[in-house]
Amino acid sequence: MEAEQDLFHRTSDIARSVLSFMVQNRIPVTPNYYTVWFTYRYGSNEELTRDIRERERRNAPFNQEVTEELYARYFGDKEKQRIIGLVQTEAARILQEIVETALAGLAATTEYTQELQQYSRDLREARGAADVKRIVVGIIRVTVKLEESNALLRAKFAVIAEESANLKKLVEQKEEELLKDHLTDLYNRRALDKKLCEFYDEFQKNGSVFSVIMFDIDLFKEFNDQYGHRIGDEALQIVSGSVRENTKGKDFTARYGGDEFIILLPLTPLYSGAVVAENLRKVVSEKKLKLKNTGELLPKLSISLGLSQVRSGDTVESVVERADAALALAKQFGRNHVKSELDLALR
Repeated sequence: MEAEQDLFHRTSDIARSVLSFMVQNRIPVTPNYYTVWFTYRYGSNEELTRDIRERERRNAPFNQEVTEELYARYFGDKEKQRIIGLVQTEAARILQEIVETALAGLAATTEYTQELQQYSRDLREARGAADVKRIVVGIIRVTVKLEESNALLRAKFAVIAEESANLKKLVEQKEEELLKDHLTDLYNRRALDKKLCEFYDEFQKNGSVFSVIMFDIDLFKEFNDQYGHRIGDEALQIVSGSVRENTKGKDFTARYGGDEFIILLPLTPLYSGAVVAENLRKVVSEKKLKLKNTGELLPKLSISLGLSQVRSGDTVESVVERADAALALAKQFGRNHVKSELDLALR
């Protein structure tokens, strides 16, 4: 009973602190958003806890947008996994259909062979023209029947092939959804971690260098506070659209969290990455922000960018940490700047 009372008091205290935190940060108290912060305070999801504490270390804001992102990453994917499960069920159904159809075709062929063998024996034992004619008519009938059966079989396999192709597209679509950020349509943190490991492995095996650009939107918290999260979401979409338009080939862009983004530039040394970063900085600073519904112009935004290049002795984490440190240096220089790991060495 004492343990139950302790649990009751503990969860009650957590619930009160979560509600206070959400109200203070203007986060709507919906079941989904509440789940994020209660789970964090309760400490039952280690990955969520690490993520939030890392954001705290960077003094990142905690608002509705960030909470929605956290829910999508750590809880919302359950629905997508359910959809993937349905896809797998459909795949099993199609596979069973293929097996049954193939078996039906085999049965038809076996039946044809048996009938032909019987007609062959009958032909050897035929006693006159009438017997021969009957046997030939029988052979023609069975052959036509088999042809029709094979035609139906071909049509059936054509349908199955189309179903299989559609299923493949659906699986690919759902897999892509699991790796995309719902707001910006860029890749999410999960996809970034996977791609970063791929690039790092290539560097370890073949010496294929890559550069990392980390950037965020200058004074974005103040922008959100002034214009609201809906307008802030539009600003994020405009900035992410600018990034998509100005990266190419195998460049990989992901939303790192909140208003932070990371671009991975494969086979790109630091000096070339700096050109890309400066071009992005300029494009965003010149971008006119216009509301979708009203066409109203908003104040221009700018971004600060930090740049690093993988090198001998690096880990996956260390190359990102240097880009993060360079980004912090760009902020110190007044924002709307590009700084690289070389600038860090000059401090």
